[in-house]
Amino acid sequence: MLKPPCRKITSTARLYGTRNSGIRFLGVLAERAEHSLALDVEFRVAQHDLRSATFFNPRWRRQIMHLRFLGKATSGGQSPTLYATGEDSYVVQGWIVTDEAILAKLDLDDNETVVEIYARLLSFLENDGLSGTVGNIVPPIVHVMENGNYVVKGARVEDPAILEQMDIPNYETCVLVEKRVMALLG
Repeated sequence: MLKPPCRKITSTARLYGTRNSGIRFLGVLAERAEHSLALDVEFRVAQHDLRSATFFNPRWRRQIMHLRFLGKATSGGQSPTLYATGEDSYVVQGWIVTDEAILAKLDLDDNETVVEIYARLLSFLENDGLSGTVGNIVPPIVHVMENGNYVVKGARVEDPAILEQMDIPNYETCVLVEKRVMALLG
């Protein structure tokens, strides 16, 4: 979390900085930040048509992952969703799995979790060049529910910069799955 003086400086740069001076100013701010987390700042300067810029702490060199919507499987207000990233991976949004019997069968690392999705959601992989037909029930699909839904395993998504790009109700979560792993399903 930024300390209060940083917030004020950033706000001032947003309002009064020109395209070049604002970027240079915030870049210096990022280099001098005294926190260990990445500093990502997106801002707009209307008079110079600067749509967004990403700044980062030099120690971490982490940029914001932007999501591209591939599709949504909706039924009665339920909304599992599939996104592609620019990093050869997918973000799969689905229902939180709470069934203890299913969870007990799974070998999950500390950074992993599972989501339940409609099987038809994976058909939207076609929008990213993969087969939209599941021919193999292999990981990332780790369980098939009685109703035909899939339980998908992946890295837990906790990055606020990713999560704020999505509309996630409190009964849903999302996982990150590598594209090469998703390709095994076809």
